[in-house]
Amino acid sequence: MMKPMTNRNVCAAWTERGQSVIEFTLALLVALLLFAGTVKIWLWFNRSLVWRQRAYDDTRSWNARAGSPPGALDYYKPEKPF
Repeated sequence: MMKPMTNRNVCAAWTERGQSVIEFTLALLVALLLFAGTVKIWLWFNRSLVWRQRAYDDTRSWNARAGSPPGALDYYKPEKPF
């Protein structure tokens, strides 16, 4: 048989419900912060990779093309032997 709902039981139910809402909110906040941090790290790594690749390509193409400045779009074309 069920116990009759008293004022104390109703208050305890509301308190537990409020506590679970607060816990969910805090857990969601932590999850969002972790996700935002992961995205920031991913963007930093991607930007760094692009900068390093560009620098690498400039040094490789600078050595291959004598006389043209780094970043120029004309690539090294060897002379044909005949």
